[in-house]
Amino acid sequence: MKKILLGLLVLILIMGTCLFYGGRQYERQHTPPVIVDRIVEKRVDVPDVIVKTVIVKEEMPVEVEKIVNVPITLRDWDSVAQLKQFLAQDRTDKTVVSQTGYNGKEYYPCYTHATMLRDNALRAGFYLETEILTQEECYSFRDYVVCDPETTQKHDVCKARIKDEIWLVEPQSDSVWFAYNLN
Repeated sequence: MKKILLGLLVLILIMGTCLFYGGRQYERQHTPPVIVDRIVEKRVDVPDVIVKTVIVKEEMPVEVEKIVNVPITLRDWDSVAQLKQFLAQDRTDKTVVSQTGYNGKEYYPCYTHATMLRDNALRAGFYLETEILTQEECYSFRDYVVCDPETTQKHDVCKARIKDEIWLVEPQSDSVWFAYNLN
């Protein structure tokens, strides 16, 4: 009987040892890994150790592009001379933008020039807006616009406010003319 009890005791000890160490092994295998941002190798002058690898977690600065609305103040034109001076320096009228239409003919899109001139004025701090002329208006302003009033249904130009007056600008030729008075 002693031999059986001793055998059972040994068996219980072996099973307990296996469960204890086996459980620790399981625990080691299923522990979540430690995430390291960077590994930095540093040289340490110690008599017996030449190189020691040290794991260092560092915060790294990161540049983030962010779009911010910045309020800007746009001003009206002081005079026709100031507007003409801006147009003389601006290169929109020298820019050639051509496209092929659905009919295969080449044309020069007026809206591209109008928005280009408007954007250049905005960058310079001046208020300039685009205006769409009807066919009748194109005919009325035929001495200033570069479109053919007989075939053009509408045409884009720019509009500037000078004091109490509205002046129109043909972006493709830098022509400037009085349109109407605000009063």
